[in-house]
Amino acid sequence: MKRLTTYILIILLLSSCFSDGSSNYTSHSDATHLQPKYAQGFDIYQHDDFTEIQILNPWKKGQVAAKYYLVQSDTVVTPEDGIRIKIPLHNVASTSVTQYEFLSLLGECGSIKGICSPKLVYNHTIDSLFKTGKITDLGDAFNINKERLIMLAPDAVLGTFYNENSISKAIDPSTGIVTIYDNEWTESTILARTEWIKFIAAFYGKSSMADSIFNIIDSSYQTSLAILENITSRKSVMVGNNYRGTWYMPGGKSYMCNLLKDAHAYYLYENDTTTGSLPLNFEQVLTDFADCDVWLNAPVSSIEALVQMDERHALFRPVKTGNVFAFKQRVNASGANDFWESGIAHPDIILNDIIWALYPSLMPDYVPTYINKCE
Repeated sequence: MKRLTTYILIILLLSSCFSDGSSNYTSHSDATHLQPKYAQGFDIYQHDDFTEIQILNPWKKGQVAAKYYLVQSDTVVTPEDGIRIKIPLHNVASTSVTQYEFLSLLGECGSIKGICSPKLVYNHTIDSLFKTGKITDLGDAFNINKERLIMLAPDAVLGTFYNENSISKAIDPSTGIVTIYDNEWTESTILARTEWIKFIAAFYGKSSMADSIFNIIDSSYQTSLAILENITSRKSVMVGNNYRGTWYMPGGKSYMCNLLKDAHAYYLYENDTTTGSLPLNFEQVLTDFADCDVWLNAPVSSIEALVQMDERHALFRPVKTGNVFAFKQRVNASGANDFWESGIAHPDIILNDIIWALYPSLMPDYVPTYINKCE
């Protein structure tokens, strides 16, 4: 009986250490959980000899979609249920402009050796490196030039997955190139998206630096929120524009809607439960928003151009009163818009821009960075 009890204890011990035939940390009692303050899409665990990063599946709550073990030495032993990556990275391929400002703030633009859609680049350093041949054009993010990627042989590809079915579509493992899933876009608040700088920083061994950067940004954001404390009457807003017959409005659980709430704007669909966009027809938008106070994120930079796009735009009150704003203050000659690039790392500035547009009397001397008033 005593021997049977011993066997059972051994089996229980082994089952707690192994899962699916490979080494797996089912418990993180030996690690420090560096839990994000806002972000829901990743977790970081600091073990004695390595860092464990988990990418959480945004479509299946509680499921880990990808796991990375970051080591600084080849002699460190890690579990076999994830991707082992030696850090810091020195040579990466970036597939999204939203990664550029994170890398810039971390002082790692020089590590970028390949990019997608170079015409969309606003960052001057990255644009210069591309134009001098130090960065390779890898084509479109949805259809990367695999031959160029293989020739580039980066340490990793900073990618993403756009839907549940694309999670497993990483670069062919036989190439030796791994995909790091940077899924900031799945977050429902703008601060949570910004916090993914901590995720990127871990692969460069710069977690402490990222923490400091994020804390400053977060503090600045909270300071901006305080400006609005005495607002009792919220300005009503409409967002976006008609695109090929469909007007995409932010869902009530989207990051844009949450940003509007932070800016004390009244948005008609703010109690909607959609996390993405709401596809609407023009007639519905006109019915719901014809008399709103402000139009944000207009597709063009002038009232005249807006009416030329569709004469029905003139039916909206903001067009009549001149309260139309576009995030087009920083657009370069090739059409790259810095709002979509560096804005992810500067939510405090975006919030200030929106406050200036909605309640200009609160910020009389403010000079906007990303937003501009359509004249």
